[in-house]
Amino acid sequence: MTVAFADAAWTGKDVPKDGICKRNGGNGNAPMLALSDVPDGTNAVIVKFSDRSYQPNNNGGHGTIGYWVTPSQGSVTLPSVPETTTTGLPEGTWKEGKVYAGPCSGGRGNIYEADVYAVHKDKTNEKLSRTLATGLIRLGRF
Repeated sequence: MTVAFADAAWTGKDVPKDGICKRNGGNGNAPMLALSDVPDGTNAVIVKFSDRSYQPNNNGGHGTIGYWVTPSQGSVTLPSVPETTTTGLPEGTWKEGKVYAGPCSGGRGNIYEADVYAVHKDKTNEKLSRTLATGLIRLGRF
């Protein structure tokens, strides 16, 4: 599975101001992502946002968001997600783990990435999700 930005402001080099946490003067919005080669059977995508330079935030420490999806010809675009508590998430998204917070290192050059999982998720939560494919995208430095 391939993961790319669907917003030209995100390049993977530096986190744009729109993506920096509100506490540091940004808007705290996660990027819109375009996924291709999404496997058949995928009905959800899970994205773990991480600060790779800071161990406590390395494995989804900046939030984990779930997206219900219906891939078209193996592709899907995930909407931007605002820095939020449990309200204000776009329709079809949910907090899978920790609430999403934008990159917030105070400009110390930390590296932010997102691990992306195409899954088949049981909507009743009676069964575990089955991972069908994974991807990674570098969000940038801040």
